[in-house]
Amino acid sequence: MRQLHEKLKASEFIGIIIDETVSITVENKLIAYDKIENKGKIDNFLGNYNLHSGTAQCIYEKVVEVLRGRGVELSKVMGLGSDGASVMTGKRAGVGALLKRVNPFLIQVHCVAHRAALAAVDT
Repeated sequence: MRQLHEKLKASEFIGIIIDETVSITVENKLIAYDKIENKGKIDNFLGNYNLHSGTAQCIYEKVVEVLRGRGVELSKVMGLGSDGASVMTGKRAGVGALLKRVNPFLIQVHCVAHRAALAAVDT
């Protein structure tokens, strides 16, 4: 974990992939990965965190807590991948919008796996 923290701190830019879910005991959870390029390997599991609610503000605060706890400046976060739900992608108050207030260059993407699942349901 220490090596991961050092790689994160040393990276010029990072991307994060997050997804909010509910555990079997109906607790809100946030799963987070970072995306940094290091010798061809790019995925790193950041953790599975408890949330006190599933609101965009709560998720944003947890992302901030996790990244700052690892010494990562929010201005380095250039990409956000998520499930495409409005809590993540809402234009005014979604997690991406809240992160864009810190870094207006952030790019949001709808996770390809979630898009495929939605397409499968539609077919």
